[in-house]
Amino acid sequence: MRFIWFMGCEYRSLDPDKANLLSKILICFDKYDAPEGGNTKKTLATGEIWELKEGYSLVPSQVDLEGSKVYLNLYKNGEVVYDEVLEPGNYFVYNETIDDVDDITLFTCHVDSAFRGTDSNVVMLSVVRQYSDNPKKIEIGDEYGDFEVKEITSTMIRLNNANTISFSLFTREELLGDWIKFRVSENGWWGYAYTETACAAPEVKESTGNPESSPVETAVANNTPTTAPTSVADASGDTDASEDAPAPSQEDSGTTKNDPAQETGTDAAHPESVPGFGVLSAVAGLFAVAYIRRLK
Repeated sequence: MRFIWFMGCEYRSLDPDKANLLSKILICFDKYDAPEGGNTKKTLATGEIWELKEGYSLVPSQVDLEGSKVYLNLYKNGEVVYDEVLEPGNYFVYNETIDDVDDITLFTCHVDSAFRGTDSNVVMLSVVRQYSDNPKKIEIGDEYGDFEVKEITSTMIRLNNANTISFSLFTREELLGDWIKFRVSENGWWGYAYTETACAAPEVKESTGNPESSPVETAVANNTPTTAPTSVADASGDTDASEDAPAPSQEDSGTTKNDPAQETGTDAAHPESVPGFGVLSAVAGLFAVAYIRRLK
């Protein structure tokens, strides 16, 4: 299977010849939507309806007397679109033709095992995948913000900006909505592209220790010199940007290097570095590229 990041979301590329037919990943147990507790398996009783995405649902209708065969039914808006009898250890795969591309897999799952009980029969599924049957189609000439799609190959979608993009000093600007953003330092010495990712806060548990215990001393970090980022751009969205400016470094001779941390209202070493207009015009040839990756 072929996957690609585009506009901050991961898609499955459906057309093997061009990377422009993108189906959204709706369910992927081992990555996004595993059942509760981080388990990567789904257990269903016969007759139980599992509500999927976009109006689909899966129902295990029957398990034979020996538990060696399972009858699965896939529904779309209440109508059966695919059914199959298969043995544990095999895959249940539903394919469709989309935009003249044949045999597009929209749903698949692995039947791990089946059990017959006195009260109910149970089927255990894993490696569940569901992809949207309403894919996004990218065409050359499509515009996204200040960018235009210039090239589409079997492994890549390339976007270029036609005009110069201007950034105000000491601000954060959006280039492609929430996908790629750009930050410029206060005096315009450096700028970098980055993305933002929302992370769930960890659960905070109350301490059960002795409330009268003495506090733990924590060592204070020293002023270790760091280097400011200068130019970081990654279409896959793995950029890490710090909110704080780097600490200044000192040479043994006592002179001070130019460092983004020394961004104040004045700059004696570089009086010409601040243009006075408060705006940095740059990124004339900035481009974003989304690449295909393969999942074996």
